[in-house]
Amino acid sequence: MRPLVHDVVSYFLKKARITPAQLWSLVKGLINDSQASCLIIDDSVQNKQYSKSIELVKRQYSGAEGGLVRGIGVVNLVLSQTHQTFAIIVRI
Repeated sequence: MRPLVHDVVSYFLKKARITPAQLWSLVKGLINDSQASCLIIDDSVQNKQYSKSIELVKRQYSGAEGGLVRGIGVVNLVLSQTHQTFAIIVRI
C-alpha cells in the first residue's frame, strides 16, 4: 500500500467527482450508528498571507484573525466511534 502524501486525498476527490451517495455506499458498512458515536465538524482558515502563488489561497473571513485574510479554507468531518475514528471528508 502506498503512503498518503500531501494533497493526494484532495486531488482524488476533485478528479473522481464522487457524489455523497457514492461515498456513503463505500463507507456505510464501516459506520456503527450508536449512542457512543460522535460526528465532529470543524471549519477553519489557514492563514497564508505571505503566499502569493498558491492556487487555493483566496480572501476569506477568519474568526481567529477577526477579519478578512488571504488563506485556505478547510472543512473536516470526522466520525468517532467507541474504538475507531474515521475522517469522512476534508474539503478545501
